[in-house]
Amino acid sequence: MAHPFLQLDKSNLLRLEAEVQLENGAANPSFNWPVSMDTLHSLLGQTLSGEGAEVSLKVLHELQVFQVELDLMHNQMASNEQLLAEDLQLYGAVFEQLPQPCFILNATGLVHSSNHAAADFAGREWCGRDHLTGVSLLSLLVKESQLLLHAALLRLQAGSRREPQWLQFQGQPEPQAWLVTQLPGKHFILMKTEVKN
Repeated sequence: MAHPFLQLDKSNLLRLEAEVQLENGAANPSFNWPVSMDTLHSLLGQTLSGEGAEVSLKVLHELQVFQVELDLMHNQMASNEQLLAEDLQLYGAVFEQLPQPCFILNATGLVHSSNHAAADFAGREWCGRDHLTGVSLLSLLVKESQLLLHAALLRLQAGSRREPQWLQFQGQPEPQAWLVTQLPGKHFILMKTEVKN
């Protein structure tokens, strides 16, 4: 039979950690969760008068454990939020520095964000990742390429995984290889690719 500690799930581990902190006097609540004074007075009165003292002490202990559990969960959530913010910042920096042009699009072809290389490619001055936000990418393409991209977005929404396309931007002498892929959620990435002969 497995050791009882190995059979604990996450909620039981959290409770165990809270109990250990309370027993060792290490519980240092970082937040003052509201507890009704009437409830505490009632528990104290029952404990002092001997009426249901054992039950009142158990309830008070459960409240203390619950408060420490809440503090532990809140601290973990704050830590996770910080890690996610750092990851998002890192991925944003990588996206902006990619050497190939990349556009994040919505289902209708409006630009959600783009990188530095995309702004250069589109003949726009780089003013940040959101500089082209709201611009219809279709308006930057020649007519034939507008139809190709629109059809590719529809196929992706219908379940296609990726759509290689030859698209020609206005001001460019000829079509070039691009790859359109659906991202999680309702966005798509259009990135320039190199074609090997």
